[in-house]
Amino acid sequence: MAPITQILVVEDFVEWQVRIQTILRDHFGARTNIFVSATVEGADKEISRQKNRLDLILMDSSLGSGVFTFKFTKKIREVYSYSGPIIAMSTEPTYRKRMRDFGSSHACDKTWLVDYLKEHFPLE
Repeated sequence: MAPITQILVVEDFVEWQVRIQTILRDHFGARTNIFVSATVEGADKEISRQKNRLDLILMDSSLGSGVFTFKFTKKIREVYSYSGPIIAMSTEPTYRKRMRDFGSSHACDKTWLVDYLKEHFPLE
C-alpha cells in the first residue's frame, strides 16, 4: 500500500474533528495533510480541488439528515471517479451498512477508529 499523505475528514462535530485529526496524525505521522470539512458542500469543494491527490476520505455518516451523506458518497465515486478508500464512520451499525451500500469501501465505529486503522491501514 502506498503511503497515505492526503486525507479528507468530513465531520460536523468539532470535538470529533479534533479527536480524529489526532488519531490520524498519531497513526500516519506528522507529515500527513489533513483537510477537514464540517459540511458536504465544503467537502465537495475540497474533493473537486484535491480528488487526484486524496489518499483517504473519512466521512461521518450522520451529517445533517444523513441522506445527503449517502448520496454524496455515491457522487464521490460516480462523478469524481474517486477510487480510493472511503471510511464511513458512525456509532450506528445501520448507518455503517447503508454507507457501504452507497459506495464506502470501509465502515467503522468511530469509537474504534484507532484499532480499525491499525487493522486495515497498517504502516510498513
